[in-house]
Amino acid sequence: FDCTDFFYYKKRFQLNIYEILTRIFLIIKKILCYKKYTISNYHFWALDIAKKISPDYIIAPGGIYENFELFKDIFGRKKVYAWIHRNQIKTKKLDKIFYKGICVSNHICRVWDSKSKHRSSILLRNCYDNNRFYLTKSNLSRQNLGIPEDLFLVAYCGRLIKEKGVRELIYSISKFKQNNIGLLLIGSSFYKDSKNTKYQNDLKKLSNKLKVKIYETGFIHGSILRNYLILCDLCVVPSVYQEPVALVPLESMGVGLPVIITDVGGMKEYYDGKSLLKVTTKNLIQNLYNKIKFLRKNPKLLKKLKRTSSENIVKKRIRIHNLQKFIVIARSYVKYQLNLIQWI
Repeated sequence: FDCTDFFYYKKRFQLNIYEILTRIFLIIKKILCYKKYTISNYHFWALDIAKKISPDYIIAPGGIYENFELFKDIFGRKKVYAWIHRNQIKTKKLDKIFYKGICVSNHICRVWDSKSKHRSSILLRNCYDNNRFYLTKSNLSRQNLGIPEDLFLVAYCGRLIKEKGVRELIYSISKFKQNNIGLLLIGSSFYKDSKNTKYQNDLKKLSNKLKVKIYETGFIHGSILRNYLILCDLCVVPSVYQEPVALVPLESMGVGLPVIITDVGGMKEYYDGKSLLKVTTKNLIQNLYNKIKFLRKNPKLLKKLKRTSSENIVKKRIRIHNLQKFIVIARSYVKYQLNLIQWI
């Protein structure tokens, strides 16, 4: 966006001698002058930039929110906002740091305000990058991944952890007696370069035991993710915990996939009954099986859902709309000219 300047936090081996000395100076300054604050070297470096550009708003995008206490003391609480995309409760300390919490679902709004007497949450729904996820042909083929063309392929995309319900999804697929259905697992235990966990190994053993056809890709970067999703017939997001809100349903709908979600957390707020289908977590394995079976038995409906999926999501979740909405939100609280910065 034209209104955004990027400041990149370089790794040690990327620094020149001036940058090394500057970083050492900042660390010494932090130790000598700001002992009482919980703030990482990274956030202290960002603070130094913020002092130079004097931003109108400071957005804490995640991580350890307590790192922003010093920002509040220097710039004032009314300029410091938390962007909440997880189940984060607003503690007394966080309430003193942040003027408002910008939440990506009503569920997160409720969690954020649950221990506080006053409400400070603002709803700004999640969105997807429509320049990456759109209806097009894949640069890959099923043959590239060793997947038969006639296989009904279900996609799971996300972290391979217990809370995401992957085990339950494998059990539901195993209930199909005709073995012409498979599961494409896109993801790892914790993003890029993460090692296989016991849970992942157990999933592999389970799929072998149940004779479920599973095709694993490992971590796939978002810039090429659509090429994998487009190869599938259906996406399932079977979370079994109070999911704050996942991007996968939106991204999958962007490439024209029907999506099955569970009725947990902020996920159900995206349910429209058209291209996004919902199941309850009670008797989840049977519920997933029933819904997938229904779609497989109704190919005309499946085809219609694929067409309407992309159309519906384009109408509702274009990313620029959410940027514009954020500007409206910000200007409604502070009457300054907007000056956004993003720290990476």
